[in-house]
Amino acid sequence: MMTIITAYFSVKSVIGDYINQSYDSRMVSNVSLISSEIRQSIEREISVIESLDFGIIGIRDTKQKLGYEQVVKLINKTALSDKGSLDKAQSQYYIDLARDHADGIKITQVFSDSGQAKVIISKKKNGVVDFFTINLGLIGELIERYSVPGVYFELLDEQENSIYSTGKSNLALTQVDTITVAGSHWYLRSYIDYGYVNQIIDKINQDITKYLSLCAFMMLAISLIILNVQLNPLSKLKKLVENLSGSDADLTQRINLNRQDEIGDISNSVNCFIDNLQALFKNISGSNQALNEARAALDVQVGRNIASVASYNKQSENLSQAISDIRQSSLDIQQQTRQAMALAEQVSHQVSHAADKGVVAENMVIALDENTQKISSSIDVMETVSQGISSILSSIQKIADQTDLLALNASIEAARAGESGKGFAVVAEEVRALASKTRSSTIEIDQFLIQFSNSSDQITGQMSQVQKSSELSRNSTLEVIEQIQLVEKAVDEINTINSCISKASDSQCAMMETLNSEIEHSDALSEDITRSANEIASVQGDIRRVSSALTKDVAIFKV
Repeated sequence: MMTIITAYFSVKSVIGDYINQSYDSRMVSNVSLISSEIRQSIEREISVIESLDFGIIGIRDTKQKLGYEQVVKLINKTALSDKGSLDKAQSQYYIDLARDHADGIKITQVFSDSGQAKVIISKKKNGVVDFFTINLGLIGELIERYSVPGVYFELLDEQENSIYSTGKSNLALTQVDTITVAGSHWYLRSYIDYGYVNQIIDKINQDITKYLSLCAFMMLAISLIILNVQLNPLSKLKKLVENLSGSDADLTQRINLNRQDEIGDISNSVNCFIDNLQALFKNISGSNQALNEARAALDVQVGRNIASVASYNKQSENLSQAISDIRQSSLDIQQQTRQAMALAEQVSHQVSHAADKGVVAENMVIALDENTQKISSSIDVMETVSQGISSILSSIQKIADQTDLLALNASIEAARAGESGKGFAVVAEEVRALASKTRSSTIEIDQFLIQFSNSSDQITGQMSQVQKSSELSRNSTLEVIEQIQLVEKAVDEINTINSCISKASDSQCAMMETLNSEIEHSDALSEDITRSANEIASVQGDIRRVSSALTKDVAIFKV
C-alpha cells in the first residue's frame, strides 16, 4: 500500500513536471513556427505586391488571379476598384489611409469583417497608391495546424486589436512573440490551460495507479504462494521444538529437509544440536546408572558397617563386663587369700573367656577397617562419576549457549525480514526457551553434584577417622589380650606361688585399672564409630535423593 501511495505521488509529480515541460517547450516551438509562417506568408504577399505593375484596366485581372478580397487603385484622390469608381465615402476611406504614405510597401490596416480577419497592404509608386485587401484566413489555418489541445493563441495588431484568437478567456498569459513585417508589429500571444493539462496528468496517473495496483496484487499473491512454500518447513521445525520443550522430550526425532537455504541450515543445526544433546544424555544416563550401582554398593557397605558397629558395641559391652568381673575377682583374691585356689580356677575360666572375646573383638575391628576401606573406594568411584557428570554438564551448557546465540542470530534475521519473518522469530524464541531450560537443568544438576561431592568429602574424612579409631581399638584390644595372657600366666602360677598371691593381686588390680581405662576409651571410639556410621547413612540418603533427582531429570528425554 505504501508503495502504491508513494508511486502515486511520485508519478504525479514526475509526470506532471514532464507534461508541463513538454507543453512549455512545444508551445515555444509552435509559437516560433507560427510566427515564422505568418511572417513568411505576409512577406510573400508583399513580394508579390512589389512585383505587380498594372493599370486601371488590370485591377480585375489582378484581383482574380491573386485571389485578393479587393484591389483599389487611388489616383489623384480618385479610388477605383474592379467594379469601377467608389462612392465618396469609400473613396474618402482610402484617401485617409493614403495620407502621409511614403513610397514603398506599408501594412495600412488590419480589421475584422464578418468575423474574419483581413489586412490591407498598400503600395505607393509614382504618386499612385494601390490597396490590396487580403483575407487572413490562412493565419487561422496555420494556427490551427500548430495548435495542440490545451494550448491557445491570439494574434494582435499594434493597437492590441485581435486579429485572430483560439483562446479561452481568463487564462494566464504564457508567452508573447513579436512579428515585424513591413514596419508593422503584430503580437502572437500564447496561453496554456493548466486545468486541461492537470486533467491529462490525473488521467495518466490514475491509469498508472491502476496498473501498479494490479501488479502489486499479483506480486502479493505470488509472494504469498512462494512464502507459503518457503516457510512450510518451519511448521515441522516448530512442532519438533514443541516436542523437545514438552514434558516428554523425544531426542530420537529429526527434521528431514533437502534444502540449501537458511531454513535448511537452521534445520541441520537443530539436528546437530539434538544429536549432541542425545549423546550427552546417553552419557548422563550411563553415568547415572553407574552412580546408582555405586549407591547400591554403598547401601550394602553401610548396612554391613552398621551391623559391625552394633556387634562391636555388644562385644565391647561384654568385654567391659568381663573386665569388671576380673577386677572384682582380683579384689576378692586380695581380700580372701585363703580362697585363692578356688578363685584362681574361676579367674582362669573368666580370663579364657575374655581372651576369646578379645580375639573376636580384634577380628571385628579388622573387618571394620576393611569395610571402611571399601567405603572409601566406593566414594572414590562416586567422585570420579561426579567429575564425569560435571564435564558432561559443562558440555551441555556450552551447547545451550551456542543454541541461544544461534536463536538470537535467527531472531535478528527474522526482524530484518519484517512481516515474512514473524513465524521464523517464534521458532527462534522457542529454541532460545529450550536452551534456557537446558541451562537451568544443568545448573540444578551441577548444584546437586556439588552437594554430593561435599558429602563425599565428609564421608572420606569420617572414614579416615574410623580407620584411625579402628587402629586404636585394635591396638587396645591387643593390649587387652596381652594383659589377659599375663593374667592367665598369673593364674597358672597361683598354685605354685601362693605366697605371692597378695603381691600378684595388687599388680592385677593396677592392671585392671589400666585395662578399665582402655575399655572406656574403646567405648568412646565405639560411639564415634556409631556416629560415623549414622552420618554415612545420612550421606548415603543424600546420594540417593540426588541420584533419584538426576534419574527423574534424565527420564524427561527419550534417547
